[in-house]
Amino acid sequence: MSPRYWLPPVLWMGLIVWLSTDTFSARHTSAAFAPLLHRLWPGATPAELRWINLVIRKAAHVVVYAVLAALWYRAFRRGARLPVMQAALAAL
Repeated sequence: MSPRYWLPPVLWMGLIVWLSTDTFSARHTSAAFAPLLHRLWPGATPAELRWINLVIRKAAHVVVYAVLAALWYRAFRRGARLPVMQAALAAL
């Protein structure tokens, strides 16, 4: 089993753990993204900007975990040489 297939999902999981800290909580990211969101939608109310921030954060969760599933699929498929369905189920 080559580490080249197993290391990427493990490192990605480490990134997810780091991004799950308080530093990247909604309170902190909304303060960081508020000026950018306000520039993109200058007429948006504060409530609308909070909603946009929420949608962006939830979409980011979907993307981050989809990448993780793809990395695990690759590791199980190529690293462990599992059949397609077994690798897909293991990745999920």
